[in-house]
Amino acid sequence: PEGAVHLAHSPLSEFQGFTFPGEPIYGTQFHAEMDKSDVHIRLEFYRDLYLRNAGIDERGDVGSGKNEFDEIMERTEDTPEASKFIPSFIEEVVIRGNTHPKGDR
Repeated sequence: PEGAVHLAHSPLSEFQGFTFPGEPIYGTQFHAEMDKSDVHIRLEFYRDLYLRNAGIDERGDVGSGKNEFDEIMERTEDTPEASKFIPSFIEEVVIRGNTHPKGDR
């Protein structure tokens, strides 16, 4: 957003974190608080919407006999780094004020 300071990026997304100077406002483009179980709960809750938006019928079939939705569920992995993100973010950015990215964060 206009006036925001870029804080984080990844190989898949140029903008994954930002703040507004002088304001206690931080934004992210991911859910660091979610683990595999949380992602599965969200996917199941929005299953019909995800399938409809992907052009897949209600069973999740894509015509090949495979259930794409179940494959997505199976490919979902826990990321041990995620549980470290929020404490590290608070320490480095909020407490220390380090708002300049150093390499890939």
